[in-house]
Amino acid sequence: MATVIPGKTLVLDRWVYDKTEEIYNVLRIPWFVRWRVRSSIKNMAYSHGIGRHSKEEVYEILRTDLQALSNVLGVKRFLMGSRPCQHDCAVFGMLAEIMWEPFGGFTHAILCEFPNLVRYCENMKEDVWPDWDECTTKRKSASPQS
Repeated sequence: MATVIPGKTLVLDRWVYDKTEEIYNVLRIPWFVRWRVRSSIKNMAYSHGIGRHSKEEVYEILRTDLQALSNVLGVKRFLMGSRPCQHDCAVFGMLAEIMWEPFGGFTHAILCEFPNLVRYCENMKEDVWPDWDECTTKRKSASPQS
């Protein structure tokens, strides 16, 4: 199951490709840290092998991974049937990054090509995290409240 979870492609999409500046600005990361983070991720991706591909090829790899996952899921509500299992939690963790990412983009469009994966995300959200919206929209302060 781990081979069809698109982790490496998401790292490149988030930290190297188009959305990088938006993320850095939101997080208020200084320019020299931005350069170091991006450089490190590019080097790690190159060593892994995924970074040796063009951006278009990386997105096609993501599409292929999602197609494989879509094939495994089929028409089932969850990966192993009618109830979620630990594999569902791992897969949902990756897909949720694409489905509800605040910066949107091409990865979300690719995910939407697979209606059963979109339904799967909604099923996990409804069945496992009924308080999802409350949990994801509440902002907690980093400083102690007085």
